Amino acid sequence: MKSPIKVAMLFIALCSSNVAMADARLQVEIVPLKGDLGETSIALKLSNVGDQVAVVAESSLPTLNARKMLLDDPFIVKQQDGREVQFFGIMRDTLSETPSSLSIPPGGSFSLDINLASGYSLSPGLGYTIGLRAPISYRTADGRNAEAGPIKRQSGKWQSAYPAPRTVVVPVTGRTMKQARAGEFLEPVACVDPAGTPPSAKKVQFSRVYWLG
Repeated sequence: MKSPIKVAMLFIALCSSNVAMADARLQVEIVPLKGDLGETSIALKLSNVGDQVAVVAESSLPTLNARKMLLDDPFIVKQQDGREVQFFGIMRDTLSETPSSLSIPPGGSFSLDINLASGYSLSPGLGYTIGLRAPISYRTADGRNAEAGPIKRQSGKWQSAYPAPRTVVVPVTGRTMKQARAGEFLEPVACVDPAGTPPSAKKVQFSRVYWLG
């Protein structure tokens, strides 16, 4: 017969193991889209492969304005010779007063479709390596703050998730040729906030705000 002390130690070990395993684990992928909409588009897919709810900081996700233009140069887009592609989207210089989050349940996923040609000068027929400039920030929900919405006091430790760089080839079509010609004449746009504060030269961590038209 096992002694009470050994049984108690075994029970404590099993409980500790279960607690250690109870955690959110986020996997991030860059997935090229197929079909007509996938000529210059990718999907940024977030999958929670852990066993607890993952709370993702929306400020760490790529952001689009109402016109579907990319904001804040979120990707590293490199040509085959290693040179980085020019970003001609909008650079903001304002922070959201209330940073927000989204929740992904265990086994769940979230996907964000992005047209790279809305922010980067891409040439038809060429291949590009796509990577995120900054990681996706997430934490394990503590049960009291698992719902999506404003980020309040956090008890879980923030973690980072990076997708592996992905190579995409831009097809030669009438639409990609038109986008390439338009991109040749565009420069990055610095955006002034509604209060009239001029853009600074220093890039900061941005949150998702939709006052841009």
